Amino acid sequence: MKKDGPAVPRVCDPGNHPSHKHKQRAVRSHGHNNLPNFIGKYFPRCDDPDNKEFYFACMLVLLKPWRNLRTDLKSVDQSWSEAFNAFLSSATSRIHDILAGIQYFHNCQSAA
Repeated sequence: MKKDGPAVPRVCDPGNHPSHKHKQRAVRSHGHNNLPNFIGKYFPRCDDPDNKEFYFACMLVLLKPWRNLRTDLKSVDQSWSEAFNAFLSSATSRIHDILAGIQYFHNCQSAA
């Protein structure tokens, strides 16, 4: 394996993870950021009644920490709307700013 810099510390997956015996994760330094690369159309508008549930699901995937897509974003008995509103009720001002920025993009496009 080719090395392009200093060795990065690694840890194994938790013992209950299927690949814990043969995969490791890199431990990133404090302040290390990964940038997501979103492919496809822009994020949906929050004010489009035809795509409300899709909007809620997209924003939860983007902003709420999760490991298991089926269980961490919403409970089985919750709608995407209920899960999103519960998330927003305890979200930081930074999260609210991100959501406002996404909608601002759409508002500017509509006004142009």
